[in-house]
Amino acid sequence: MKKIIRIKAKDLLKGIGVFLAILLLIYAFLPSVMLSIANRYHRQGNLLIAKAYYDRMDRFFPNRSATAEALERATQIADNHNLLMISSTGVGSTSHIGGTISKETEAYYKKLVDRFPHTWQGKRAKVELTSQEIKHLISEDKIEEAFSLMKHHYETINANTSTNYWDPSVALEAVTALKSKGLYTEGLDILKYMMEDDENHQNTDVYELTADLYSFLGNKQEAEKYYARLLEMHNENIQMELQYSDQEHREGITSYYAEKKEEVLRKLASLKDTASEYGAITGTIALKDQPLRSIPVFIQPQRDPRGGTMSGVTYDSIWVLSDEQGQFNFNYVEPGRYSLGFVVDLDVVGDVVLKGGFFPKSTIYVDEEEKQHWDFQLVDTLNVLSPTDHEKITGDTIHFKWEPFEEAAYYTLELGAYSLNGSGSYSTNYSERKFYTNEAILSIDELTYFPSGMTFDEEGPTPDSFFGFGHPKGKYFWGVLAHDEDGNILTSSRGYLKGQNTDFAFEERSIRLGDELLLKRKFAEAIAAYEEDLKVNPNDVYALSMLGKLYGLSYGNIEKYPYSDIDKAVNYYERLYQLTDNPRFLKDTIELLYQEKKNYHNVLQLLEVLEEKEDLKPWHQRYRVMIYSHEGNYEAALQELLTMDTKYHGLEASLRIITNNFTGIQLQERDILEEKWVAALQQYEETYASMDMDLKENIRKSTPLEALKLLENRDLTPHKALLQLALKVVEPTSSIYEYEALLEYTNKYKSIDPVANEILEGMFAIPIRYYN
Repeated sequence: MKKIIRIKAKDLLKGIGVFLAILLLIYAFLPSVMLSIANRYHRQGNLLIAKAYYDRMDRFFPNRSATAEALERATQIADNHNLLMISSTGVGSTSHIGGTISKETEAYYKKLVDRFPHTWQGKRAKVELTSQEIKHLISEDKIEEAFSLMKHHYETINANTSTNYWDPSVALEAVTALKSKGLYTEGLDILKYMMEDDENHQNTDVYELTADLYSFLGNKQEAEKYYARLLEMHNENIQMELQYSDQEHREGITSYYAEKKEEVLRKLASLKDTASEYGAITGTIALKDQPLRSIPVFIQPQRDPRGGTMSGVTYDSIWVLSDEQGQFNFNYVEPGRYSLGFVVDLDVVGDVVLKGGFFPKSTIYVDEEEKQHWDFQLVDTLNVLSPTDHEKITGDTIHFKWEPFEEAAYYTLELGAYSLNGSGSYSTNYSERKFYTNEAILSIDELTYFPSGMTFDEEGPTPDSFFGFGHPKGKYFWGVLAHDEDGNILTSSRGYLKGQNTDFAFEERSIRLGDELLLKRKFAEAIAAYEEDLKVNPNDVYALSMLGKLYGLSYGNIEKYPYSDIDKAVNYYERLYQLTDNPRFLKDTIELLYQEKKNYHNVLQLLEVLEEKEDLKPWHQRYRVMIYSHEGNYEAALQELLTMDTKYHGLEASLRIITNNFTGIQLQERDILEEKWVAALQQYEETYASMDMDLKENIRKSTPLEALKLLENRDLTPHKALLQLALKVVEPTSSIYEYEALLEYTNKYKSIDPVANEILEGMFAIPIRYYN
């Protein structure tokens, strides 16, 4: 018998209602779910998959609030996918290349402005579109139209909404565009409008740029006024931030604003009453000897003359595009230091690298009416042959092979390691060893005693870091660089895409008892085990190396590591050098003898041996300078110092003061502090060089330690205190931090002899007053 199922109309309607309710719930929550999925792909680096989800949200949920975020994130992907910024400040991904945006990015921005005008995303999009249009008008010399558009933007962006959005970037980028055409007065008009338009939004960038323009135009009085206000604003900001910050972040906040104030004070110190003249920067960019056209090239001001640079670009960077011949020109450049860089699409250029090295040294100083030139040459990477693709290394050696490069005079290796805890990776050059064929065979023991850097945790040194590049469970990668006869890098195997997989690891191999104990942090037992290995084989290089590292550790978090014995470490390293003739062990010995044992006589002898094998590093040359000084050979120390490429301002100034030798003073880099250093030495020579001549003569006949006794327990004049400080700087056993010593001198003698204080500050290239 058939069963008949009867459904009442009322129940049917209820079912349909429940079904529709479920559909509505799905529709309500689906955008958020899709956004969450897309964001997860975004965070994981799967940008194209993430963008596909964002685009689906735009198609199926065009007016939902979550779509505003999706469109903005899609914009970010479209704007910088596979774009690489390369400059002297670093290498990394970027967006907003060349001050322009792509058509796809522009389309996303327009959707945001049309559909979500009162959201944060919509307003940010409006800022970008307006900024692009203003810069386009300026490029066509339609300055009045650009100014009117900017004013309209700020008058309307917050209309009809309670959400107040104020962003000075539109004005700042407009001023930068005007600067690039030499239109400084017009730029000031925009900045004045910004300061008058809304006093509640006083922006430090606006005030700094205003002062910079007045400075360039030679209006010292106005520049001083705005720089002074800028300092007040920094002080106000730091007080406000410290008020609402926890103890953990206070030091960082204080340091940040100290640097900002230092920069302003440097500018104040360099003000003059006459207008500056422009300089220029030109250059070319090529790919495999073929010119690259339409490549965004930029110059970014670098205002810290001691070398600290800002990575990436800011509002005051200036952009141009390379022409058909790959040439670029910056014709209205203010005098100063700049980082020169460019942006390329890796989908277009492929896995290439710069001739000259992964990071270009394109930091350029431009003077008035001076033209500087720089060429960028992208070249193919060097092909590696083995090991590759996670190859497992067996045996006691590892055989590195690569394709020969015709123009190479020699090659050097790079080794890298992946952190065992998965926190990242690092790489380092494999010493200075040169390979004259396209292969290198290294022993596993050699990889072990090559240092990869010590790491520490709360318990002290981590066992893994003792193994160098020979950790039994380590995962590594490698690379090779080709050099010309002068040492310049022609190409390398590591390109910007990392197109070649050079990962390798060691086959599960038996490890020594000492290794097992070391991995368990049983340091004493590990040391005993390695020493037992030496009883079996006194020439066991591996055991000698591990003992040298275990006994020689004398820095870092070693409160819970009571096993250091420098004498034993030196003994083991000396034996290693005798067995292997490897300069690595000679350097280890030198380091321990200089830093820990203060055995300067032996260090000098070993430096001579090392110099026969390779060029000395700057710090080794500095050791020699300090030892000569320690022995009272001040003139020899100065002459050795003058042969070095690296500049040690405080050390050279101190030696010149002691020897009264002020000949041959030269600028190493053209910047404010370097110029002040030269000026300070010249002023010392004119004002103080003839003072206390008898005392100076006695100092020159003595070692620093003997001379310091002449100045003990005395009420010193500012000049004698300066001589005392110079002696402490040149004595290696005297622990002195130049900044702290200068600060102490300033506090004690500035009111007595402000000229001596200013000279001392310049000679050490450390502006004390910037930190007060």
